[in-house]
Amino acid sequence: MRNTPIHQTPVELLVAIFQILIDENTGTQSRPIPFMLCEVCRQWQAVLLSTPLLWARLQLTDDFPPYMPVKFIAKYICLMLNRSRSYPLVITYGCAMEYILDEQIREILLQHIHRWQVFENLDGCLEDGAPPLHAPRLRYLTASTPTFQFPFDSCPSLTHLTWHGTSLAGNLVIPWNQLVDLKMARVITSDVIKFLMLCPQLITAEFVIHHPNRFYNDNPPEPQYLTPPITHYNLHTLVILDWGWCEDTEIFFGSFVFPALSTLSYDGHVEFTSIQDTLRRSRCTLQAVELRFPLLSRHDNPLDILQTKCFSSLTCLILYPWFSLSKPHTLTEEFVKVATIYPSSMSTETPYLCPKLEELIISQSVCPVDGLFGQMIRSRFELGCLKLFKYNCHCYGPSFHGHMDMVIFEELQEQGHNIVIQHHQRKTVGQQLSTL
Repeated sequence: MRNTPIHQTPVELLVAIFQILIDENTGTQSRPIPFMLCEVCRQWQAVLLSTPLLWARLQLTDDFPPYMPVKFIAKYICLMLNRSRSYPLVITYGCAMEYILDEQIREILLQHIHRWQVFENLDGCLEDGAPPLHAPRLRYLTASTPTFQFPFDSCPSLTHLTWHGTSLAGNLVIPWNQLVDLKMARVITSDVIKFLMLCPQLITAEFVIHHPNRFYNDNPPEPQYLTPPITHYNLHTLVILDWGWCEDTEIFFGSFVFPALSTLSYDGHVEFTSIQDTLRRSRCTLQAVELRFPLLSRHDNPLDILQTKCFSSLTCLILYPWFSLSKPHTLTEEFVKVATIYPSSMSTETPYLCPKLEELIISQSVCPVDGLFGQMIRSRFELGCLKLFKYNCHCYGPSFHGHMDMVIFEELQEQGHNIVIQHHQRKTVGQQLSTL
């Protein structure tokens, strides 16, 4: 048996395979993977016990069955902490179970706080009111409880922060100037502007903006345009989810220039012209864009923003109008024609919309001229670079998609093109009652 290929595998390769299994594990609901691998054979056990790195990832609570006694979980954790020696720890606290805030487990983890490098869902482990903590090696931190207070008085190595807790505006502990990834929820526009000013090294920024003055008696500071706009040289990915209909977000877009921006996702009410003006100033090279917007935009036409020069490099486009029971979003005849590639365009090098587009996702939208939309998609597959087309169609009546469009889509599917059509049909009230 010792001559089998698995026993001849170099130790370095075995360690690499084990590491992939551990890193990609989302929860065994039994016991941590290193213990399971140790039971395969003595060779594997020897490799695992001599490689501390393989014991440095703790999946709590998803690596244990529900309602396992705390003393057994604590035993597993102590073994892993000892076998990982001094290696930096990657800790994930999973969904709530009986022991998620157990004091015994919390104290065990806190004894090794000097080794924390990654801690996901820290709010599941700590309680508010705990003494301030010092985490010298912590680089990656996430917390999702809205009332959770920032628990550290020192975290000098922090570079990635995902925070849904209390406001961090004015926090002097966080090393803002070295953050490269920042994701925050329930922030006001003036704080978003402040965070981007404090974080010049940011590569990825995601914000869920709310406008408390619209819904509560709060009186947050009104955001002010930054003049001249500030250039943020490093931001590559910007994701904005804008809750509320407010001009504050337009002030945000008007206050910055993003020359390195390559991915943009926006969900909200702001007029496209605000985003368009920012992109024109930025002269960036966009690769992926997602726009979610109301069906009844005030003055906006998606064609206007897509004709901005920075969209000429686009490879992925998602257009997702907000849902409406009464009518679909209209893809204007002008938009569809400009997006269609004609053979003459190829021979004369006539420019057309988004020439490098490889992925296109469009939801609940229809062109008034039946068949024109289908012809545009056909031209993209046959003459362009398109590799994937997804169409989310909400079928609440015959007007929600064209018959000829669907015929063309089905023909392209039969030809082997990667097309996904999703029909979301919803029963009327009468139909629902008839099934009771």
